Amino acid sequence: MSDLSREFALSCAKCGSHYVNKDLNCANCEKEQGRKDDSAKRRYSLLPKGAVNSVVDVLEFGSKKYADNNWQKVPDAKTRYYDAAMRHLDAWLNGDLKDAETGLPHLAHAICCLMFLMWFDSE
Repeated sequence: MSDLSREFALSCAKCGSHYVNKDLNCANCEKEQGRKDDSAKRRYSLLPKGAVNSVVDVLEFGSKKYADNNWQKVPDAKTRYYDAAMRHLDAWLNGDLKDAETGLPHLAHAICCLMFLMWFDSE
């Protein structure tokens, strides 16, 4: 490396080697990195932290109270789950954050109801 290029060289924080690269990538480390072609796949990491846990907790509560996937067999389900979602949203809007029976967020209950409606629409 010439004195001029050494002056503008960067040191890699990972391996300590010097490099000159407009993309700021160390060639040594790039060779060591693995590869995963997932750029066009769903990024579940965009979901708000912890929000999915409350939704799953609601589903588990329902599973224990009724049965696994009981919601799929409810008569007139679209109307009833729409009504339930709106009740949970209305409770939340009026300042009641948690469902009295489950102790879980009304919004998590509403999300479950809305997911059920989406599922029924896909059938």
